[in-house]
Amino acid sequence: MYPVVLTLHSLVRWAVLAAAAIATLVAWRGWLTGSAWTKAARRAGVALVAAADLQVLAGLALYLFLSPFTPSALAHPGEALSDPAYRYFAIYHPILGIGVAVLAHLGSAFARREGSDVRRYRVAALCYAAALWVGLFAVPWPNMALGRPLWPL
Repeated sequence: MYPVVLTLHSLVRWAVLAAAAIATLVAWRGWLTGSAWTKAARRAGVALVAAADLQVLAGLALYLFLSPFTPSALAHPGEALSDPAYRYFAIYHPILGIGVAVLAHLGSAFARREGSDVRRYRVAALCYAAALWVGLFAVPWPNMALGRPLWPL
């Protein structure tokens, strides 16, 4: 089960980054042009939220139940935290991943509650851009010590 969920988690990261990039571009364009809030803008945010939620669920399944790494890291936290690669997967990667989902949810929720279209686009653009930025730091790029391949298949 571990390889299946890890592969899903590795594939969904691209959906999250793509959805964050698209949602950010749509929101920035709407903000800068002063356009009316559209269904396309709403759908872009919903796609980002959905992808981020799926990614967090797969990541939590890996972290809490399936990963062979987590029990040893939690059993020996001092050793795990002294190694930058283990520290990344034990602390930074999960926090950054959850941060992406939180930022996506905040952008979507705040955009729904704003009164004017310009303010909707502005808050969405800022939150989605932050989610994209954090997401780029959350990815274990291949050049990292415990990095993952760009395409897991």
